[in-house]
Amino acid sequence: MKKKLNILIVFTMMMIISSYGQEKYNIIQNGGNGMAPRAIDFEATQNIAKKSSSFSSPENFMSENFGAVSGQGVITTEIVKDELGFTHYRLQQSINGIPVESSMYLIHVKNGQVTSANGEWFTATPAKSFAKSNSLSSAQALQKAKDVIKAKSYVWEARTPRTKNETFNGEKVSDEGELVYITANNEMNADALRLAYKFDMYSVEPFGRKEVFVDAANGDILFVEEKIHHIDGTTDTGYYGPKNITITQTGGRYEMRQSGDRKLVLYDMQGAELQVNASQTALIEPINSRSIYSSQSKDFRIGGEQNHRTAVYWGAERSWDMFKTEFNRSSYDNKGSNINMYVNGTGRYGDDNAFWAGTWMYYGNAKQLQGTPVTALDVVGHEMTHGVTQETGAMVYQGESGALNESYSDMFGSLVEYYTFNKVVDAKVWKLADKHPDPRLKRDLSNPKLHKQPDTYGGTNWLQTQGCQPSDQNDFCGVHINSGVMNHWFYIVSQGAKGSNDSGTAYDVEGIGIEKAGKIAYRSLTKYLTRSSQYTDARNAVINAAKDLYGANSCEVKVVTNALNAVGVGAKFTGNANCDGGGDCLAISGVTASNITKNSATINWNAVTGISTYTFEYKKSTDASYTTSSVTGTSKTLDGLTVDTTYEVRLKYTCTSDEAAPYSTVVTFTTTADGGGDCKAVVGVHSSNITINSATVSWTGINGISSYVLEYKKTTDNSYTTNTVSGVSRNLSGLAANTKYEARVKYTCSTGGTDPCAGVPAHQSGVAYNVGDKVTYQGNLYEKTASSWKNIGPCGGSGGNQVDAPYSAVITFTTLEDTAGGNCDNIPEYQAGTNYPIGTKVKYFGIIYQYTAIGWVSIGSCDSVFFASTFGNGINNSTRLNVYPNPASNDLNVSFNSLDTVSQIRIVNILGKVVYNKEVKSTLGSNTLKIDVSRLNPGIYFVKRGSQDIKKVIIKK
Repeated sequence: MKKKLNILIVFTMMMIISSYGQEKYNIIQNGGNGMAPRAIDFEATQNIAKKSSSFSSPENFMSENFGAVSGQGVITTEIVKDELGFTHYRLQQSINGIPVESSMYLIHVKNGQVTSANGEWFTATPAKSFAKSNSLSSAQALQKAKDVIKAKSYVWEARTPRTKNETFNGEKVSDEGELVYITANNEMNADALRLAYKFDMYSVEPFGRKEVFVDAANGDILFVEEKIHHIDGTTDTGYYGPKNITITQTGGRYEMRQSGDRKLVLYDMQGAELQVNASQTALIEPINSRSIYSSQSKDFRIGGEQNHRTAVYWGAERSWDMFKTEFNRSSYDNKGSNINMYVNGTGRYGDDNAFWAGTWMYYGNAKQLQGTPVTALDVVGHEMTHGVTQETGAMVYQGESGALNESYSDMFGSLVEYYTFNKVVDAKVWKLADKHPDPRLKRDLSNPKLHKQPDTYGGTNWLQTQGCQPSDQNDFCGVHINSGVMNHWFYIVSQGAKGSNDSGTAYDVEGIGIEKAGKIAYRSLTKYLTRSSQYTDARNAVINAAKDLYGANSCEVKVVTNALNAVGVGAKFTGNANCDGGGDCLAISGVTASNITKNSATINWNAVTGISTYTFEYKKSTDASYTTSSVTGTSKTLDGLTVDTTYEVRLKYTCTSDEAAPYSTVVTFTTTADGGGDCKAVVGVHSSNITINSATVSWTGINGISSYVLEYKKTTDNSYTTNTVSGVSRNLSGLAANTKYEARVKYTCSTGGTDPCAGVPAHQSGVAYNVGDKVTYQGNLYEKTASSWKNIGPCGGSGGNQVDAPYSAVITFTTLEDTAGGNCDNIPEYQAGTNYPIGTKVKYFGIIYQYTAIGWVSIGSCDSVFFASTFGNGINNSTRLNVYPNPASNDLNVSFNSLDTVSQIRIVNILGKVVYNKEVKSTLGSNTLKIDVSRLNPGIYFVKRGSQDIKKVIIKK
């Protein structure tokens, strides 16, 4: 029997006990200062405390669970009963009858029992904050707001004489301020609540819309929220070709408007500026510059730029239908409200842009970018989703909440394309503005880094939001940048992915298909997200949505949770979900193309448990239809392909329930023009899995090349160690601890000639080859026939010249410090599966273990010097290093004084295992590094800078 290493942790870990009635509910996420928990659930306590989760009214629930606040009121803004039997109560807090702008709480009830609740609710605030009186008048505060906006005119000033309760496009507009409570910059801090005037600063010239909150006591500007939710992107809608639309006949003409199941109308602004006319019924001045798109015939194929502008109307139909058909939602507000759409305007926001503005949408021309108008299908779906978000989660348009706002629009922009184009998941589904020449406008859910977005929370390209003051210049603290993280989550849930994120977390997630991912996203947006939701709240929202739809221990919950872990938002799934067997209908993952030559390529994919036969489809990217075949196994070699041509491949299978699984992501590859390897340098070289004495170096493969030369050395050495590698990665072992290394990659390529073996793989013993496969063997080219291998002829050809491609860029990495201090010298690392005799000593994550008659027993730490100092009196005496807050739960600040340009920062757990290791650039003097520790388990840790400075820190939840 194999002996397993059972680690006995001998240290007592700290337990964080909630002050909120632990017997009533389970806290999923704590709130801020003076706040109720941001997320709780009752399912774990249903059996033992059923009475505590019985629901009578929103008011009783809030007071019973979070206590009474002086003067507090509960405003029920929405009650929705859904198809799953849940009733969702959306609440806003009031104090002395005045709404609290920052508060929104959701209670989820089923069969008379509360299942969960989430949001932001103030439970302890200073009485002085609740003063109902105000020093400034509404008119005085309005002037403060005008000083911020600096517009020439506003919509409420357009009509003369002015009247109260004015409306514009169906919305009430007024210069009267509404009294609310809010905090500076909308931070969730009860101590900072202030009485304020809220103004809807809807400006005419220049056109714009912001909500401005003015302190009612001193006139300070507490918060400004952008209300024009726009996308910086465009694509050529002409690629869609002629499409059927629903129009209305008026006399002898046909107009782009409808008022039946859909309520849509498209206006041409004819180049006028974005303004408001005197009657407040249109956006422009004068009135004759705006008209409904019309034609004397049913054919609106007008030609030129107009075809791209009228595509907005078709895109809005498809978006409306997607929300109605798939989610039973009528219009953006689920009330069937009319949506006006405007195109071909100018002025502020008028060009190179598209946006949602409260009840209507605008799509501009591409003037500066020299492209077609901003009217792509996914852009229209994106903008309409801003309207859905406005009416549901209503995430504030800045920082993390704004990034979520943008991300959900990107998700549903992708879904509109998927449902419109016959439910096909190809590469285009994941791309936004993919046809436009300006790379700054593009987004790619499958690879956010391609367009300078992060795919990991806090990782590469992440824009730091803490302390950020939102403005146009910083993208309102990263709303279009940091959205990449949730975008990538949606892609991974849909299609699956395998790899390692920027935090070093390895993941292997099987997708559940874009349709299930869409249902989970929609439910999380409309039932769980709130005004101030952050990424941690989004985690709770999508997990709860998956539980509601598919069950607490479903495969869908596991996939959703593990996809969050893959993008750096929380831990992996730890339950007992059953994802085995071929009945889960998950999309095939891991589809790759390799061994690409002038006329062949090999396609591989990950096996699905319980499935042996797959439907394989491929085509030239310019063809309309796929060639389909049935494949047994997880590999297919394509022959007879056209030289220098791009192909697309996708796979699916039939589940054990006889339903069709979703298609895999479409993979593209291009056959080589001359044997493969065009003598360009290898790109994408990077390091990973770095330990004390090993590291993995990987790179992006070259079409037609299967063998590479990897060279590495210590940075202080003069010569490289050379390795020949088959594939695109190599694990380097036997490295020195705490040492900086360099690595580079090259390959041999052909600069011409007619070598028939160029790019053809060598014969591999034990591989099952198909008829038509070609291989090289002992200098000859062979082809597999029905009965044997046919020798086609010798390799080599006239005019061919084998040369080395240029080296890749040199990368560097530093191995981890060996903190053994002599204790673990000559003690081997533990090897799983090895039979150890009694008395054997091994080291495992910095701890020495000895095998005894009762199993493995810890006998000490490798790092005796470190732990002696750790638990001694001098642990926190370093004046050059400080950590705060301590205890920490989310962000940990590490400040230090440095005389170096580079500092090594490590966090070590109580077992001696390094859980964070980063070489950071530092400046002479004072430095501060912010580290996300939310994913660490609660307990005692030690922050080390170099080998001398050490501080103890407690991580709590």
